[in-house]
Amino acid sequence: MPISLETLIPEIRQKDNFLRPDSILKNFSNAPALKVGAFAQYDTKTDTIFLPKGIHKPYYYYLLYHELAHSLVHPTRLNLNCSGKFKSYPYVLEELTAELTATIICAKTGLFHQTSQLHTTYINAWYKVLFKYRKRSAKNDLKNCIKKAYERTEIILK
Repeated sequence: MPISLETLIPEIRQKDNFLRPDSILKNFSNAPALKVGAFAQYDTKTDTIFLPKGIHKPYYYYLLYHELAHSLVHPTRLNLNCSGKFKSYPYVLEELTAELTATIICAKTGLFHQTSQLHTTYINAWYKVLFKYRKRSAKNDLKNCIKKAYERTEIILK
């Protein structure tokens, strides 16, 4: 049941022509505000990403890209319903989609090999929860999350 990201995200095998990690937020039109917070989170009400102070660059970008993916639910962007309670089926799908988006962007910026264990652990943990909800369709749900992650990546990178 563990997921191998290398088989799902071809960009992981990318060897050159990487995007600059700091260019992602700078070039994201209609980006949310970015502030220091106690932990990483996106607040829909204030359209703000909070990241902890003093974290090292690969981990900083890993968290930033995950929260940027969440920020697309905002009414000024994709206007998606994000009202699912923690560990509910919609919540699980949103977490998987956000983390897959972060995985793709980390691959495109050359950071994946420094953050791969974080992505793999996070995605496998949420996939396990998804599998409990929908054993028969968990693989299809994951494929849909990957598709949405690529769509979100395109929005963030355009």
